[in-house]
Order: sequence, then structure tokens, then C-alpha cells
Amino acid sequence: MAEWQPARVFATEGMEKSTVARARACEAVLATARLVPSFAAALAKAAGGKADSRSKVEAFGTGRVGTARTDGLLKVSRGRTAWEAAFLVRTGSDKITAPSVKSLATQAGKAGADAVVTISNDASGLDLGRSRTAVPVVHIPWGSLLDHLAEQRLNDPEQALMLAELSRFLSAPELGLRSGGGDMGPNWTSVTKTARTSRLSKRDAGVVDVCRRWDQAMHHAAATLATSAGREVTQSIPPKFRRDDDARVGALVDVLVSSNQLQGVLSIADAAGE
Repeated sequence: MAEWQPARVFATEGMEKSTVARARACEAVLATARLVPSFAAALAKAAGGKADSRSKVEAFGTGRVGTARTDGLLKVSRGRTAWEAAFLVRTGSDKITAPSVKSLATQAGKAGADAVVTISNDASGLDLGRSRTAVPVVHIPWGSLLDHLAEQRLNDPEQALMLAELSRFLSAPELGLRSGGGDMGPNWTSVTKTARTSRLSKRDAGVVDVCRRWDQAMHHAAATLATSAGREVTQSIPPKFRRDDDARVGALVDVLVSSNQLQGVLSIADAAGE
């Protein structure tokens, strides 16, 4: 019996297909929010809503809002007021596309929802240009969501178990989620060795992966510092890169290849300097 694994609340079998993985990931997050008020409050706040211990939280899985597909719905109500968001989720290297976001935002607006929430490994949301959407579109990187999980402190043993099981599920390799907390990935050793002994190449997929993970780590550092300092903390990024992950990572690759350095700057609101 020693080699047996404890039974899971959220099963990981059968997640080879990305469509199955993202549906299960979204349902696990929303189901946990329905059962753990403090996590629901953190998730709603990150998405632009509001919830507390007296709110009624409802969660729904994959379906359609009008003609648009959604990976899940979260509804928070208290008395006569309600806030509702539709979710688009991607796992691993899958990307959320602008057409899917615009379509869901349009249909969500018609249905009376208040927001569209995107969750993926990307550090920032899509650049929709000058397009206006019917409802706000809010992006939550998986790294930030995992941070919200780690910050939870619960006395209720059943709620604590739910959060532990959600963290266990989201750490499954099949999902390929990035915590953003400093894991530089499998290419880190080879890239640093090459930097010491020869010359790095922009065409090296390992170099690109390391830079993408560095970008995630900077985002994580900003979120962590904001929590501890009680102030807004953001990455200092040129405007043209703020909502374009690929361009931002490309700039990091250029710096790493030319100088053998990974660079990043954080700005703290109301501080004397960066």
C-alpha cells in the first residue's frame, strides 16, 4: 500500500487533449470558488468583481453564451446585486485568440454579464488594439491564480482540503501550468552553460523558453511585492510591449544574446525611485 497515491478530488486521467485539460482546469477553479468563500473573493477581485463570506457563489462549466463558447461561468450575488463573468481558459502553450475573446465579450454583453476573464500562461492579456468590447476583458495569468491559492489561510479543514486538492490538480504535468515563482525550466542549465563557454543564439528554442520564464518570474515578483508592500507594483515595460508577450520576450532574447544578461525593472507606486 505504501506506493499508492491518495485519492484525488480532481482527476487528472484523460487530459491528453488540450480541450479536455482546459475544461477541467476551469471547472476545478470555479468549483473550488463555489465552495471556498475566501478564494471566491480573491478570484472575483482579480477579475474586477466583489465577493465576501455572505455572497452567494454559483459556478458553471463549459457551455455557450449566445453563439460563443465559454469554458465556464462565475456568478456572485448578494441581495439584489449580482456580478457575472464568462471564462476563456488555455493550458500549456495554447494561446487565447482575439476573435474568441471578441465573440465571447459581445455575447456576454448581450446576456447581461459583467466581464470576460481569460486565464493562460501568458503574463499579459491580448492586445485588442483600439477595439472596444461590450464588457471588460480581464486577464489572469496562471501564475497569479496560483499565488492567490498560496496566499489563502483557512481554519476550516474541509475548505483547506479543497484548496490543497486544487493546488495538487493544477500542478499536474498534463496541464503545463507555470507558477511564475522562479522555475526557469529544463533549458536553464544548458543556456547558462552556453553563455559561459560560447555564444547564445536567438534561434535557440531554449533561449526563448528561458526568456519567457524570466518574464513570468518578473510578473510573479511584482505581484508578490505588491502583496507585501500594500502598493501597486508593475513591470517597467515600453508601451509597445505591454500587451504583446511575444514581442516582449523577443526583446529579452535580444538583450540576453547580446549581453548574457536577463534584465527587468519593477516600479513601485509612490516610491522615490525604481
